[in-house]
Amino acid sequence: KRTFYSVERVTKNVLLDKTSVAEISKILGRQYDEIRWVQHSFYQSEGTTVVLKSQGLKYTEAFAGSGEFAICQIVNAVLAAKPKTLVLLDEPETFLHPYAQDKLMTFLAEQAKTHLHQVIVTTHAPAIIRGLPPTAIKVLTLAPDGEVRLMAQSADPDIAFYHIGEPMANITLVY
Repeated sequence: KRTFYSVERVTKNVLLDKTSVAEISKILGRQYDEIRWVQHSFYQSEGTTVVLKSQGLKYTEAFAGSGEFAICQIVNAVLAAKPKTLVLLDEPETFLHPYAQDKLMTFLAEQAKTHLHQVIVTTHAPAIIRGLPPTAIKVLTLAPDGEVRLMAQSADPDIAFYHIGEPMANITLVY
């Protein structure tokens, strides 16, 4: 049913194009046959549902992993963005395994290069910044007085994560 109390509740109901489905498949490492994007107001507010078809299964985000739904949202938004868009992502690694984190960053880099987007990502995941040049990595910390401070304008990934307590890789302790 598309109506509830005689009010049309579905505002958008489309199949994602082959490019979107291919990018989502590549990022998540799973072959999707079809992804349907549905915007609605069934639950007293605007919402989005995705219906995924993969390997003979058809399911919604209610049964999908949270990462599947997040990637569908990110890919859909980035591919729909106008050239030279500022893309802001707050901790996109949430609910994603490291493989998908890496593939997401590859997708974002390709889109930024092709469409001249500027992408700003906040993260607590080493896999998200591992492939970035030091000049693209800014380290912000929260000072004891509550002020956010710029610790480094440019940093290697290991140094950036050292500031938040991540053990440094490739370090040999000599006793």
